[in-house]
Amino acid sequence: MMKKLLIILVVAITFTACSKEKRVSIPPDVIPPEQMVPVLVDFHLAEAALAKAREAKRDVGQLSGHYYYSILKKHQITNKKFNVSLMFYSSNLKELYLIYKDVITELSTTQSRIVSRNK
Repeated sequence: MMKKLLIILVVAITFTACSKEKRVSIPPDVIPPEQMVPVLVDFHLAEAALAKAREAKRDVGQLSGHYYYSILKKHQITNKKFNVSLMFYSSNLKELYLIYKDVITELSTTQSRIVSRNK
C-alpha cells in the first residue's frame, strides 16, 4: 500500500512543474517538510533493499511490513499521520516537489558515500 502511494507521488512530481505560487500553510496534523524528507529517504532506501531481496528470490512480505513499521517508529510517526501527510502533499504538489528535491539530494549523497566506500 505504501509502496503504491510513494510511486504515485513520484509520478505526480514528475509531471508537475515548480510554479512561483506562495507556499501553503502546513496543517498541524501533517508532518512538516523538514521532517518528511528523512522519512521519505528511509522509505526509498527500504524499497531499494526490498527490491534487492526480491531479486534474490526472497519472500519480502513480512520484511516489508517490518521495514515500514521500523521507519515510522524511528521517526515517531503513526501510520495515520504518515498517510494524512501523504494525502496532503499529493494535493499540494509544489510542496511535494520541494520535499522531493531534498529527498533526491539525500539519496544521491548516500549513494556517493556507498560507492566511495566500496572502491
